[in-house]
Amino acid sequence: MFKILKISLLSLLLFLQINPLFPGQEKSREGLFLPLGINVNYNHGDKVNFGIEAASVYFYGMANPAWIGAFMDFTTDTEDYRFSIGSKFGYAFFGCDLGYAGIFTGGGYRHAVNGRFLLTLPLYYFEDSASLPLVAPYARYTLVMGGENFLEYGILIKYSFRIYDPRAPF
Repeated sequence: MFKILKISLLSLLLFLQINPLFPGQEKSREGLFLPLGINVNYNHGDKVNFGIEAASVYFYGMANPAWIGAFMDFTTDTEDYRFSIGSKFGYAFFGCDLGYAGIFTGGGYRHAVNGRFLLTLPLYYFEDSASLPLVAPYARYTLVMGGENFLEYGILIKYSFRIYDPRAPF
């Protein structure tokens, strides 16, 4: 599984070298964005999980590339189901999520908290578009109350839609 993940990440980096990152950087990308996407991760139990994620993120623009927002995700390996909800923040390509997690297993429901570190990379910048395709490899640690804590590695593939532009007239 790790070999596939390494090959995928290397292919992605090669792709990013071919495609321009943010041409026309003088233009501000400030605004409120709605990134929606899919999540694939590998965790401690040799399980591959699949899921979806939605977030709301305010990006302060290219002059100060800080961002802050909230997220919600849902993942499953067809035996266990997990959802997370929380806050996210970052600077440029680097980010962190902190949140509450609920885990539904055959044995019931467990409360948890988790933290995730992400490296969010744009796949391509569309010059006159309000959207941006993104990929984000990550590592997340989950602290399960009364259960086994675990570490997972994954990748988010998202498409981010601008839903508010502060420069636009009302």
